[in-house]
Amino acid sequence: RTGYYKEIEKEQVQIRKFKHDLMNHFTVVATYLDLGENDKAVEYFHKLGAEFADLTKTYTKNPLINAVLNSKYQKARIEGIELRIRADADTSALEESTDLCTLIANSIDNAIEAMPSDRKIDLTLTEDGDSFLYICTNHYSGELKEGSDGSFATTKDDGMNHGFGIRNIREAVARMRGTVEITAKDGIFTVLARIPMGREA
Repeated sequence: RTGYYKEIEKEQVQIRKFKHDLMNHFTVVATYLDLGENDKAVEYFHKLGAEFADLTKTYTKNPLINAVLNSKYQKARIEGIELRIRADADTSALEESTDLCTLIANSIDNAIEAMPSDRKIDLTLTEDGDSFLYICTNHYSGELKEGSDGSFATTKDDGMNHGFGIRNIREAVARMRGTVEITAKDGIFTVLARIPMGREA
């Protein structure tokens, strides 16, 4: 739990840094306007708006999950990877938000470490009947082999274990009384978890 609250703190620090630099940004815009370069001023404003929006995206009703998603989005962007997130599930109906954060954080970290060949990671948080459905997919190159502990390792000489955190994912989903399928097939690595919603404690 402490780790995920640190994610929120990190997000807030980024926002404060952005706000701290606002006067400098306004100075740049004012300079463009003074020089009559209105197009550049507008372009700069658009860039600022997009940057701030990336720092403060609201994906779900749960601020803890939003903080993790925003943090991983920034991490992926730094690595030149597009993290595409579709979230239309009511995560407030899930009791163990820290376990859900464990699922999200570890699966995205694994995907980033795998350095997807198309530089994209697809994430879906949705509902299927009375279940919460979580799907994380990414392309990979080389051959993946599943270890006895359920992790996946690439045969590439410069490869990383794709299985970092796999045990944490399985244990987190089990605590939420859900099921998880982790597969590597046809160049696509998939983590698919199904978790009951509104369960009794």
